[in-house]
Amino acid sequence: MCQPDRHGPNEGRAGPSARVLDAAIPPTDAINAAPALDLSRAKAGTVVTGNVFYDDRVPLSVNVTYNLDDSNSFDNSALAPSDPQPSEFNGIIVAGCSTIDGNLSWTPSKAPLVIGDPISACSYLNVAGAGHLTLGANTVMKFFQGGVLNVDTGGAVTAPSTAAFTSIRDDSRCGDTNACGGSLMPNATDWVGVKIDGACQTWSNIYYATCQ
Repeated sequence: MCQPDRHGPNEGRAGPSARVLDAAIPPTDAINAAPALDLSRAKAGTVVTGNVFYDDRVPLSVNVTYNLDDSNSFDNSALAPSDPQPSEFNGIIVAGCSTIDGNLSWTPSKAPLVIGDPISACSYLNVAGAGHLTLGANTVMKFFQGGVLNVDTGGAVTAPSTAAFTSIRDDSRCGDTNACGGSLMPNATDWVGVKIDGACQTWSNIYYATCQ
């Protein structure tokens, strides 16, 4: 059955900065389960690298205080090529209603960055005047309906043309993140878009946004 545009609750637990290296994260398969690895409240300095997330509902949640590289895998195809067992909702959940106020690098390419959630209306991300967000060459950032990436005066977003900003319903970029099997099609009003100092951006790698 087609699920709505949601990923289940994202209820992180407070804790110190962490180093999670080369682990096989056990699955969480309960309905509306929290992410298999919930780092939504982890502190600056957290490192998540070389892990294998598989056979779960939602693999990972993060916040805007630490970088995320492209070393993590989101199925176990290297260990079980005949049965890769991807996540049901293949996305890295980024805590919404957040503000980037320093240098931040996100470069994952095997799963999209999903901004916030539609339940709390926290589906936007801000880059403050002192903030700088850098995306990888094949990084995809997906937004729920009403979502927006706001960049204040003095803030910056560096994204190659091969990166993408798009709708949660866009299955052509980083897969079927909302697990609807293509039954929910993207359209040009799915999310707001990217705004710098309040002005809509018309970058060629922005898709299905109201202002583009």
